[in-house]
Amino acid sequence: MKNEKGFLLLELLVVLALLALLAPPLTGLLFVGGEGLLLAGRRTVAANLAVEGLEVACSRHYCEINSTEETEVDGFTGYVRTVEVREIAATAGTLPLKEVSVTVSWQQGARRQSVQFLTWQAWR
Repeated sequence: MKNEKGFLLLELLVVLALLALLAPPLTGLLFVGGEGLLLAGRRTVAANLAVEGLEVACSRHYCEINSTEETEVDGFTGYVRTVEVREIAATAGTLPLKEVSVTVSWQQGARRQSVQFLTWQAWR
């Protein structure tokens, strides 16, 4: 009987030692996974806001497509959208072309994150 009780104590000590060794990496893995999930969600929101910005810009007539300054997106605190328009030099026999770039950025922790979409718009 005495030997069995001592063996149980030894088993408990081994289990506690294994838990002490495995708990910190597993806890860190959970935190990193949660942060990655949060970043993925915010990137999805930013991508949708960038697509919305492209649709608004490209729905205008060619002459009315202009750059905009950084503006915070209504209803989405912390997200800033910028539309940049650049005219591309037309070669002989081609229609004028504009490059429309929409960038949505946000602050996540200490880093500034951003998503950028690009399209071209021709004279219609």
